[in-house]
Amino acid sequence: MPDEDLMPEIAFSGPQSEAVLSYNPGSIFSVSLGIYPEAWRVLTGMDVSEFRNKTVALNSIIDGDFLVMFQGLLASSFSLDAQLLFEGKFEKLWQKLRADKPKASNMLEDWLCRMVAHAAISGIGKGLRQSQRRLKYMTGQNQRELSAYVRMEKLFSVWMQNRQDDGAALAGIATDVGFSDQSHMGRDVKRIIGMSPAKLNRLIDSDESFWFYRLLGERY
Repeated sequence: MPDEDLMPEIAFSGPQSEAVLSYNPGSIFSVSLGIYPEAWRVLTGMDVSEFRNKTVALNSIIDGDFLVMFQGLLASSFSLDAQLLFEGKFEKLWQKLRADKPKASNMLEDWLCRMVAHAAISGIGKGLRQSQRRLKYMTGQNQRELSAYVRMEKLFSVWMQNRQDDGAALAGIATDVGFSDQSHMGRDVKRIIGMSPAKLNRLIDSDESFWFYRLLGERY
């Protein structure tokens, strides 16, 4: 077989419009990593459309630490420790490069949007009720219930940034995150958390058992 027909040890394949077939004369071990087109653009600055129906050596299109990560995994013969190290480095790189994204992209709202879209295009029947039933089947809750958690997460994010500010208007915070008014916010907080916003705010500062809220607050 001519050398130009040999598959590179570490290869990159762009979008394929048809099935791709490869042949190996003996047993092999391979690992595939799928990356969304928009994620590849963030990681490399390249548009995958230029690699449509193409497979190229990875070292012909990228270099630096990103390439070294893949080369290290290959050199280790894909040991478990090396895989875990690769995953950790990849996650760190991804979070660094997408750090300028809005916080919502890392929050529950982002997940819910993906689930709603997935429910809308999956299965038989494309009507609203069919989509709603699929969403509830996939998550165990309906969209109204899930949306309440999205509002709650938004509220917690804004609240943790402003709760030490005595001048912060709760009514304004409530409407900013999607509640109809402050009373609506209070009812939802009490229903989901089991106490009023004022009591929760006090216990976060004074009760050791509320350490999780203090830890979670560091995220925001």
